[in-house]
Formats: sequence, structure tokens, C-alpha cells
Amino acid sequence: MPIYEYRCKCCRNSFEALVWSYGEDRCMTCPSCKSEDVERILSVFSKSCTPGGQAKSNCAPKTGGFR
Repeated sequence: MPIYEYRCKCCRNSFEALVWSYGEDRCMTCPSCKSEDVERILSVFSKSCTPGGQAKSNCAPKTGGFR
């Protein structure tokens, strides 16, 4: 179940919501003003840096710092 980000077109409030099934976001309401006029917005994502993980090359070094 993905987490989507939304923005209310009425009050401009941004919020996140868990979407349990396809099509559920069509009846999404703003938690601030209760408007149903919301839009899904592009989310930013992050990548975790774990020892031995695939993202290892993109992570900052543990020791030594930058030059």
C-alpha cells in the first residue's frame, strides 16, 4: 500500500495518505478543510544507505571526510 502526497486546490494544504486499493484516491478529502478538490502531487523519494547495500556507492564515506 503506497503513500501518496496530495495538495488541496481550495486551501493549498499538502498532506499524505495511505492508499489501500486502486481508485481509492478518487474520493480523497482534505483533512484541513474537508474539500474533495485535491490533486496528487509528485513526491520526492529517498534512498537509504546501508552497509553492504546496493546504494553503498552513493553514500558518504564513514571516515575520512571529503577533500
